[in-house]
Amino acid sequence: MKGKFAGFLTGVIVGGAVFGSAGVYAASKGSLIEVFNNVVKTIIIDGEDKTPKEQKDMPFVYNGTTYVPIRYISESMDKKVSWDGNTGTIFIGDTQEEASYFYKKPFAEVSSLITTREDIKGIALVTDFNWGNPVEETDKQYYKESIKYNLNGSVDKIAGSIEMLHEFGKHHESYEGNKKVSGRVRIYDSNDNMIYDSKLIRLGTDAIKFEIDAKNILSARFELYLETPNGQYGGGAIAIKNLRYY
Repeated sequence: MKGKFAGFLTGVIVGGAVFGSAGVYAASKGSLIEVFNNVVKTIIIDGEDKTPKEQKDMPFVYNGTTYVPIRYISESMDKKVSWDGNTGTIFIGDTQEEASYFYKKPFAEVSSLITTREDIKGIALVTDFNWGNPVEETDKQYYKESIKYNLNGSVDKIAGSIEMLHEFGKHHESYEGNKKVSGRVRIYDSNDNMIYDSKLIRLGTDAIKFEIDAKNILSARFELYLETPNGQYGGGAIAIKNLRYY
Protein backbone atom coordinates (compact mmCIF):
# COMPACT_ATOMS: atom_id res chain seq x y z
CA MET A 1 0.00 0.00 0.00
CA LYS A 2 1.25 3.46 -0.85
CA GLY A 3 0.84 6.51 1.32
CA LYS A 4 1.85 10.17 1.17
CA PHE A 5 3.67 12.22 3.80
CA ALA A 6 3.99 15.98 3.71
CA GLY A 7 6.81 17.68 5.51
CA PHE A 8 10.16 16.32 6.59
CA LEU A 9 10.52 12.98 8.37
CA THR A 10 10.19 13.91 12.03
CA GLY A 11 10.29 11.10 14.57
CA VAL A 12 11.74 8.49 12.23
CA ILE A 13 15.12 6.82 11.85
CA VAL A 14 16.50 4.71 9.06
CA GLY A 15 16.26 1.06 10.01
CA GLY A 16 19.84 0.80 8.89
CA ALA A 17 20.92 3.58 11.23
CA VAL A 18 20.06 1.29 14.10
CA PHE A 19 21.51 -1.78 12.42
CA GLY A 20 24.41 -0.28 10.50
CA SER A 21 23.72 2.07 7.60
CA ALA A 22 23.50 5.78 6.81
CA GLY A 23 21.07 8.33 8.21
CA VAL A 24 18.34 10.46 6.67
CA TYR A 25 18.37 14.13 5.79
CA ALA A 26 15.28 16.11 4.88
CA ALA A 27 14.94 19.79 4.09
CA SER A 28 13.38 21.85 6.85
CA LYS A 29 10.63 23.16 4.53
CA GLY A 30 9.70 19.59 3.63
CA SER A 31 8.27 18.03 0.53
CA LEU A 32 5.54 15.59 -0.41
CA ILE A 33 6.87 12.02 -0.59
CA GLU A 34 5.31 8.70 -1.53
CA VAL A 35 5.94 5.74 0.76
CA PHE A 36 4.93 2.07 1.01
CA ASN A 37 3.00 0.93 4.09
CA ASN A 38 2.33 -2.60 5.33
CA VAL A 39 5.59 -3.98 4.00
CA VAL A 40 6.84 -4.75 7.51
CA LYS A 41 4.29 -6.90 9.33
CA THR A 42 6.12 -7.77 12.55
CA ILE A 43 8.94 -6.29 14.68
CA ILE A 44 10.92 -8.72 16.85
CA ILE A 45 13.39 -7.26 19.38
CA ASP A 46 15.63 -9.71 21.25
CA GLY A 47 13.26 -12.54 20.46
CA GLU A 48 10.14 -10.71 21.68
CA ASP A 49 7.29 -9.48 19.50
CA LYS A 50 7.30 -5.67 19.73
CA THR A 51 4.98 -4.98 16.79
CA PRO A 52 3.18 -1.65 17.33
CA LYS A 53 -0.54 -1.76 17.99
CA GLU A 54 -1.14 1.55 16.21
CA GLN A 55 -0.58 2.10 12.50
CA LYS A 56 1.22 5.40 13.11
CA ASP A 57 4.03 3.48 14.82
CA MET A 58 4.52 0.98 11.99
CA PRO A 59 7.53 1.19 9.66
CA PHE A 60 7.24 2.31 6.06
CA VAL A 61 9.49 2.01 3.02
CA TYR A 62 10.78 4.97 1.03
CA ASN A 63 13.25 4.67 -1.88
CA GLY A 64 14.15 1.14 -0.83
CA THR A 65 14.91 2.02 2.79
CA THR A 66 12.77 1.03 5.76
CA TYR A 67 12.02 3.75 8.30
CA VAL A 68 10.73 3.14 11.83
CA PRO A 69 9.54 5.63 14.52
CA ILE A 70 12.57 6.40 16.62
CA ARG A 71 10.69 6.87 19.89
CA TYR A 72 8.71 3.65 19.59
CA ILE A 73 11.71 1.46 18.78
CA SER A 74 14.00 3.13 21.35
CA GLU A 75 11.48 2.89 24.18
CA SER A 76 10.78 -0.72 23.21
CA MET A 77 14.48 -1.30 23.92
CA ASP A 78 14.20 0.55 27.26
CA LYS A 79 15.99 3.61 25.92
CA LYS A 80 14.54 7.04 26.59
CA VAL A 81 14.40 9.57 23.76
CA SER A 82 14.86 13.32 24.10
CA TRP A 83 15.10 16.22 21.67
CA ASP A 84 17.23 19.36 21.83
CA GLY A 85 15.55 21.89 19.57
CA ASN A 86 18.39 24.39 19.96
CA THR A 87 20.97 22.08 18.39
CA GLY A 88 18.66 19.83 16.39
CA THR A 89 19.94 16.80 18.30
CA ILE A 90 18.12 13.58 19.14
CA PHE A 91 19.40 11.75 22.20
CA ILE A 92 18.76 8.03 22.57
CA GLY A 93 19.52 6.92 26.10
CA ASP A 94 21.58 9.37 28.14
CA THR A 95 22.26 12.92 27.02
CA GLN A 96 25.91 13.95 26.80
CA GLU A 97 25.65 15.60 30.22
CA GLU A 98 24.07 12.53 31.81
CA ALA A 99 26.63 10.23 30.26
CA SER A 100 29.51 12.09 31.91
CA TYR A 101 28.72 10.95 35.47
CA PHE A 102 31.23 8.58 37.03
CA TYR A 103 28.57 6.43 38.71
CA LYS A 104 27.48 5.31 35.23
CA LYS A 105 31.04 4.42 34.26
CA PRO A 106 32.52 0.95 34.95
CA PHE A 107 35.17 1.16 37.68
CA ALA A 108 38.59 -0.50 37.51
CA GLU A 109 38.98 -1.18 41.25
CA VAL A 110 36.82 -0.58 44.33
CA SER A 111 37.05 -1.14 48.11
CA SER A 112 34.30 -3.10 49.81
CA LEU A 113 32.61 -0.15 51.55
CA ILE A 114 32.46 2.24 48.58
CA THR A 115 29.17 2.36 46.69
CA THR A 116 28.23 4.05 43.42
CA ARG A 117 24.80 5.65 43.70
CA GLU A 118 22.31 7.01 41.23
CA ASP A 119 20.39 8.97 43.90
CA ILE A 120 23.37 11.29 44.48
CA LYS A 121 24.92 10.81 41.03
CA GLY A 122 28.16 9.93 42.71
CA ILE A 123 29.96 7.71 45.22
CA ALA A 124 29.72 7.29 48.99
CA LEU A 125 31.34 5.69 52.04
CA VAL A 126 28.97 4.82 54.90
CA THR A 127 30.23 3.36 58.22
CA ASP A 128 28.96 2.83 61.75
CA PHE A 129 32.38 2.92 63.48
CA ASN A 130 32.08 -0.23 65.52
CA TRP A 131 35.77 -0.40 64.79
CA GLY A 132 38.31 1.38 62.66
CA ASN A 133 42.04 1.63 62.00
CA PRO A 134 44.13 3.79 64.36
CA VAL A 135 45.56 6.99 62.92
CA GLU A 136 49.28 6.97 63.70
CA GLU A 137 50.38 9.25 66.56
CA THR A 138 46.88 10.62 67.10
CA ASP A 139 43.83 9.79 69.18
CA LYS A 140 41.76 9.07 66.07
CA GLN A 141 40.43 5.98 64.35
CA TYR A 142 39.44 5.93 60.72
CA TYR A 143 38.04 4.23 57.66
CA LYS A 144 39.76 4.84 54.32
CA GLU A 145 38.30 3.33 51.15
CA SER A 146 38.82 4.06 47.47
CA ILE A 147 37.48 3.54 43.97
CA LYS A 148 39.46 3.81 40.75
CA TYR A 149 38.30 4.71 37.25
CA ASN A 150 40.27 4.45 34.00
CA LEU A 151 40.30 7.71 32.03
CA ASN A 152 42.89 6.96 29.32
CA GLY A 153 43.82 10.62 28.98
CA SER A 154 40.44 11.53 27.48
CA VAL A 155 39.19 13.80 30.29
CA ASP A 156 39.86 17.52 30.77
CA LYS A 157 38.17 18.18 34.12
CA ILE A 158 36.77 16.31 37.13
CA ALA A 159 34.14 18.03 39.28
CA GLY A 160 31.81 17.27 42.15
CA SER A 161 30.47 18.29 45.55
CA ILE A 162 31.76 16.72 48.80
CA GLU A 163 29.16 16.35 51.55
CA MET A 164 28.49 14.47 54.78
CA LEU A 165 25.24 12.53 54.46
CA HIS A 166 22.63 11.89 57.14
CA GLU A 167 23.25 8.16 56.96
CA PHE A 168 24.76 6.29 59.89
CA GLY A 169 24.83 2.58 59.29
CA LYS A 170 23.39 0.83 62.33
CA HIS A 171 23.45 3.94 64.54
CA HIS A 172 20.50 6.25 65.01
CA GLU A 173 20.69 9.78 63.66
CA SER A 174 20.53 11.25 67.17
CA TYR A 175 23.61 9.34 68.39
CA GLU A 176 26.00 11.90 69.88
CA GLY A 177 29.10 10.37 68.34
CA ASN A 178 27.86 11.15 64.84
CA LYS A 179 28.57 14.83 65.38
CA LYS A 180 32.26 14.13 65.95
CA VAL A 181 32.80 12.19 62.74
CA SER A 182 34.85 14.04 60.11
CA GLY A 183 35.48 13.21 56.49
CA ARG A 184 37.66 14.22 53.58
CA VAL A 185 38.36 13.26 49.98
CA ARG A 186 41.66 12.81 48.20
CA ILE A 187 42.13 12.11 44.49
CA TYR A 188 45.20 10.40 43.00
CA ASP A 189 46.39 10.01 39.41
CA SER A 190 47.67 6.83 37.74
CA ASN A 191 51.13 7.34 39.31
CA ASP A 192 49.51 7.65 42.75
CA ASN A 193 50.31 11.35 42.91
CA MET A 194 47.76 13.31 44.92
CA ILE A 195 46.00 15.80 42.66
CA TYR A 196 43.34 16.93 45.12
CA ASP A 197 43.01 17.05 48.92
CA SER A 198 39.88 18.46 50.50
CA LYS A 199 39.67 19.95 53.96
CA LEU A 200 37.91 18.00 56.72
CA ILE A 201 34.13 18.28 56.71
CA ARG A 202 31.45 17.41 59.30
CA LEU A 203 27.69 17.15 59.44
CA GLY A 204 26.12 20.57 59.16
CA THR A 205 29.06 22.20 57.40
CA ASP A 206 28.80 23.53 53.86
CA ALA A 207 29.45 21.23 50.93
CA ILE A 208 32.85 21.52 49.27
CA LYS A 209 32.57 22.00 45.53
CA PHE A 210 35.62 21.27 43.43
CA GLU A 211 36.80 21.20 39.83
CA ILE A 212 40.29 19.93 39.03
CA ASP A 213 42.41 19.62 35.90
CA ALA A 214 42.55 16.01 34.67
CA LYS A 215 44.24 16.41 31.28
CA ASN A 216 46.39 13.46 30.20
CA ILE A 217 45.53 11.47 33.35
CA LEU A 218 45.25 7.76 32.64
CA SER A 219 43.22 6.96 35.76
CA ALA A 220 41.74 8.63 38.84
CA ARG A 221 41.48 7.03 42.28
CA PHE A 222 39.02 8.63 44.68
CA GLU A 223 39.88 8.04 48.34
CA LEU A 224 37.05 8.66 50.84
CA TYR A 225 38.09 9.02 54.47
CA LEU A 226 36.13 9.11 57.74
CA GLU A 227 37.58 9.56 61.24
CA THR A 228 36.34 9.76 64.82
CA PRO A 229 38.08 10.10 68.22
CA ASN A 230 39.26 6.80 69.73
CA GLY A 231 36.71 5.38 72.11
CA GLN A 232 33.97 7.56 70.67
CA TYR A 233 31.68 5.43 68.53
CA GLY A 234 29.64 7.12 65.88
CA GLY A 235 28.32 6.62 62.39
CA GLY A 236 29.29 8.63 59.37
CA ALA A 237 28.80 8.92 55.64
CA ILE A 238 30.81 10.97 53.18
CA ALA A 239 29.91 11.32 49.53
CA ILE A 240 30.94 13.03 46.34
CA LYS A 241 27.68 14.14 44.76
CA ASN A 242 27.34 14.98 41.07
CA LEU A 243 30.76 13.46 40.41
CA ARG A 244 31.39 13.97 36.70
CA TYR A 245 34.02 14.41 34.02
CA TYR A 246 34.20 16.43 30.83
